[in-house]
Order: sequence, then C-alpha cells, then structure tokens
Amino acid sequence: MFGWWAYVSGTLLSLANMISFGFKLDSMFNTPRGFELSNIFVSPSYKIFSNIGLFAFFSLSFIGIFYMVSPKYANLLSFTMAIVGVTPLFLGFFSLVTQRSIITERWWYFAQIMLSIPLSVGIIIIFNSIKNMHLQKIMLLLVIISLSFSMLLSPLVNMGDNLLFPHVSRQTFTEAELQAVYTISSKYNGPVDTDEQMLYLSFLNIGISFNSINEELYLKKISIKPRYIFIRSYLMNHLLNIYNWSYLLDYDPNKELENLRFMKIYDSNAASLFYY
Repeated sequence: MFGWWAYVSGTLLSLANMISFGFKLDSMFNTPRGFELSNIFVSPSYKIFSNIGLFAFFSLSFIGIFYMVSPKYANLLSFTMAIVGVTPLFLGFFSLVTQRSIITERWWYFAQIMLSIPLSVGIIIIFNSIKNMHLQKIMLLLVIISLSFSMLLSPLVNMGDNLLFPHVSRQTFTEAELQAVYTISSKYNGPVDTDEQMLYLSFLNIGISFNSINEELYLKKISIKPRYIFIRSYLMNHLLNIYNWSYLLDYDPNKELENLRFMKIYDSNAASLFYY
C-alpha cells in the first residue's frame, strides 16, 4: 500500500526530505561567538506567566503517573498508559538537556495528548483529599478553568501572536508567503538566499533551494554578488531567528538591498525578490 501511494503521489522525495530535515540537529546548532545576543528583553515574571500552564499541566500529570505505576494501585494497563504518556515528555526534555535535537519541543505536543489521562488521575487524587464536597466542587472548577486559560495563553499555541508574545517568532507561513514562493518557482529553478526559517520549505519539490543569510541580515553586511535574495515582509517588524537567539532588525532589508543596487524583480505584500 505504501509503495503504491509513493508511486501514485510522487511525493516520496518530499516526505524523505521532511523527515531528514526534522531530525537534523536543530539548524540552530551551536551559536558561534559574536552571535550570542538578543535585543529582546523578556522579564522573568513574563517567562513564568508564559509557561505556568505547561508546568502545572506536567506537574499534575506526574502525580497521576506515580499513582498509576505505584505497586499498590498499578496494573498492566495503567502502567503501560503511564509509560507511553511520559515517553514523549522525556524525549522533549532530553533534547534540551543534552543539546541533541530529537525534533525537540515538538514532542511536548504529543505529551499533552498522552498525559491527559494521568493529568485527570492527578486532579482526582488531589480533590478527593478535600472532605468538604461544596469546596471540592468549587476548587475543581477553578483549577480546570485556570489550567485551561493558562494553557491557551502558552507560547506553544500563540507563536504567531505578536501582541501576546512579541519575543516569539512565527513558526508557520502565511498563504501569501507560500503563494509568493510558488509564483517565483514557476519562473525560476535554482538557489535563493533568504532567512533561515524559509529552509523549512526545503522539503517541497518546487525546484528552488533555499540558503540562509541570517548572519548577513543580522550583521547588516549583505554580500554584493550575483544571486537572488528573497525577503519576507514579516521580517521588518518581527523577530529574526539567529541560531538559538531572536533578534529584531533595526533596519528595512528591502531598502538596504535597494541601496546596494539590487534590482527588485518581484514584489507583493508578503515578500520581495531581489537580484544583483
């Protein structure tokens, strides 16, 4: 069945490229000397507020996990569910501790799904210890509402919200940006220099190979040589990822390229393409 799908769809190469890119050491690898800088200040209290929902979720889940694997209450089903639930969480934190990327925090999305049952068990255990039934119901309602609200305000689900989280760069592409890529690829097949995030589109079988110029954009030292440069409008007011750091450009890359005598050969509200 898989072989038939690969033959009919013609997208097996794109799937292979996607898997290969996803399991690479975080593009983001080790930050060279001179780039360990972010001009975005985030206060400790703001960091706590941003992640308190995630920490509370995992903390309550561990109460349920310890209960489900305890010799007194565990059975084969509960033990299996606990191990399956904690595995993606372990893989996510293992990547951070060892600095070895195993698709990093993306495991946390799976962990939240897998740990939903241990989370419920943990909440039930805590509130069963409250003897006053009225207080128990009120507290249970408040905890569920608070947990839900704090999880909805997490950066994991608001990566594109510049109002709530100005220090978190958008991890997805807009339809207009993708349309700009497809339009350019219909006229040109070859290398294009752009910001590093565009490398996530390398798995698309569109004939364009993207190369990162993040260091040039960060240093404001764009090399003058024959090449195509793709600039997203998003970069003018939002964060640029430089290795493990985020940086807000203090200039307009479009104007800088025009000053360097690059010709603008494509322009839209989402992106521009320059050639020298």
